[in-house]
Amino acid sequence: MEAGKLLGRLRTFAVRAFGRDGDLKVLALFAAFLLFQAVRPAVNKSASFMVPVSVASENPLCTVTGVDPAEVAVTLVGPQEALAALNQAGLAFSLVSRNPDFRARESVPLRAEDLSGAGRLRVAGVSPASAIVSFDRLGNWVTTNYVATPRLVGSPLQSTARVVMPAALEVRAFGSMTRLEEFSRKGILLPTSPVDVEGKTQTFQTNADIRIPPDSGITSLSPSNFPVTVEITPVQVRRPQGGAVAAPTLISEKEAAAAAEAPEEEPAAPPEPEEPGEPEDLLTPEEKQARAAADSDAAADEGE
Repeated sequence: MEAGKLLGRLRTFAVRAFGRDGDLKVLALFAAFLLFQAVRPAVNKSASFMVPVSVASENPLCTVTGVDPAEVAVTLVGPQEALAALNQAGLAFSLVSRNPDFRARESVPLRAEDLSGAGRLRVAGVSPASAIVSFDRLGNWVTTNYVATPRLVGSPLQSTARVVMPAALEVRAFGSMTRLEEFSRKGILLPTSPVDVEGKTQTFQTNADIRIPPDSGITSLSPSNFPVTVEITPVQVRRPQGGAVAAPTLISEKEAAAAAEAPEEEPAAPPEPEEPGEPEDLLTPEEKQARAAADSDAAADEGE
């Protein structure tokens, strides 16, 4: 009864608002809305992507040694423009396992809410729906002078170069205990990043990074880099026929100003007589003697 009264009031309101057929117009509009809602899902598109799976251990004494499978197929559904704009590289399952009882293996579910990077798209399916995670106890491997000498790249300018390593370089590697034992038995030195010596003429110091072999089981290193000295030794070459060089000499203030103002392609200004005013500790013995004589002559003139 109440429903009938409510419908009657709505019909009366529709007729007053939209004319004699106002109720039919409202009914047609409502039917069109329902039809649009029914048809809209058909506008959505779906696509499948291979998504990487990574798992981290919250147990500080455990480390993850493997995830099987490393990738899973994910089907996403949504508007076609959202699928076209999707950055597939941003899709990932990044999971965390507590593993408080030190299990060697664990099955973790791959839920839709754990997928990152999907944006407005909806997860319609994940295959397989879980992954097997393998764990091992965390260990450390302490080494001394077990790092490869960095390789030199480039050519120093008319010189030779060699790397001088630290006397006692201690490096601690952390990772899976089982795989650390396997790697240590191979006797492979920890690789390092190359050092660029292209065009160098002076000995210099730099830091070399220690690189972790991807299949070594090592998860981190301490330290991850170390200082090295690169010694540059010039090669004694024969001077060209007729070539000659002079020993460097000090320049005056005017010469310095001229050299700073003149373009590089123009020759330097000719030498000018030295003027007083240079700091005492930068004068040559000859300049000091000349200055003392000038001061003596000036004092004699004032006395006359």
